[in-house]
Amino acid sequence: MKDNPAALLLIDDGSAVIQRYEDILTLNGFAVKKTHSCAAYLAGEGKGEKLGVILLPGDRYPQIPLSIRSAYFLICILSSEDCSECSDEVYGCLDENSSVPVILSAVKKGLRDSARREGDDASSEEFTYRDIINGMNESVWVIDMDGPIINVNDKAVEQLGYSREELIRRGLSCVDRNLTEEQVRNLRQMMEGDQIQVFETVHTTRDGRTIPVEVSSSLIRYHGKKSILSIARDIGDRKDTEKQLREQLEKDELVVKAMHHRIKNNLATLSNLLSLQSRMSTNREAKDVLQEALARLQSISLLYNKLLETGNFKGLSIIGYFRGIVDSLLEIYPEKGQIAVNWDVEDIVLEEKQLFPLGVIVDELITNIFKYGFPGNGSGHIGFSVIRRGSEIRIRIFNNGVPFPAEADQTTQKGFGLMIVRLLCKQIGGEYRMYREDGTVQEITFPLI
Repeated sequence: MKDNPAALLLIDDGSAVIQRYEDILTLNGFAVKKTHSCAAYLAGEGKGEKLGVILLPGDRYPQIPLSIRSAYFLICILSSEDCSECSDEVYGCLDENSSVPVILSAVKKGLRDSARREGDDASSEEFTYRDIINGMNESVWVIDMDGPIINVNDKAVEQLGYSREELIRRGLSCVDRNLTEEQVRNLRQMMEGDQIQVFETVHTTRDGRTIPVEVSSSLIRYHGKKSILSIARDIGDRKDTEKQLREQLEKDELVVKAMHHRIKNNLATLSNLLSLQSRMSTNREAKDVLQEALARLQSISLLYNKLLETGNFKGLSIIGYFRGIVDSLLEIYPEKGQIAVNWDVEDIVLEEKQLFPLGVIVDELITNIFKYGFPGNGSGHIGFSVIRRGSEIRIRIFNNGVPFPAEADQTTQKGFGLMIVRLLCKQIGGEYRMYREDGTVQEITFPLI
């Protein structure tokens, strides 16, 4: 402190205590000046000097916060050269009974922060940065914009097994073997524009262990020069957790796939049994019932097949699914091959819980059209459209065949197929209606989820 004798100033209030302070500070190497008036000192012998820290009686300066004004001496930084304003930065509240360590600690902190504020003491700035980064639990690197490492913290030394001098001398290449010199240059160039970079890499310790890290880099000023502050956080635990979750997810997916395959096989077995029984039946009514049951079952089986093909068990595009249902029905009822089906379907992906009931609904409606609209080997056409309007979807199926008889009309509950349709529409929050418009039109509207 002797090279800056005006850095520490005592305001002499005429008390005996001031001599004690002067003796303590002088014996501990501080150059101390005393004055009765701060303003008078700066106007006289201290003119032109930078006043860093002042010890002053709290009750003599009304601008000192009231809560600490009763202290006998205050360690303060002044915010104006004429001492008319004292900042709120108070580093110690002292009295005649304050111990020597307390006095020295308050004075040293005030001097250090005063030097940092003025930008006159580079060692103070270095001390502040070192103090901060060494208190961090992550590996911290201070890197020159031109490439060399300026400093590392204690955690980096402990974690990587190299000395601080080795890390500074050997550079990033000794711990990060994934980053080439060109990549490092590119990162430094991007820092100029982005100000901050976050990326993942792997650090290698002296004994060959690898540590996955997430690096956050930002621009700072170090010793008055633009530099990069990089904080490398160990994400090993996070990576282990992610790996465990991926492995568990893969196992769950295998279980789901196995379950769907089993269901698919069971549905195929049931379909084969119904098909066999239908072919062997000589009773026309029984044969019709078996064919209808087979069609319902195949609409469900078709969905499982589609889900297995795509590998997505959450949703499916309705175009292929609905076309597949109609094609399957034409195989069950080959005599209906003269009926032309016109498609106008938007490519909408629905969730599995909506597709199952919709598949059965479409199966029932097309079956009814074959049964009542085109009896025997009749020909004609079916118009199938699906339109999305906001959050609502409308399925419209038109046919120009024979008008439905009363037992199939929506005004009665006698038709078993239409009863299934109404129940499943209610399940998905939708509505079913049938009307005649140059033929028979059946519509299902329901909300998209």
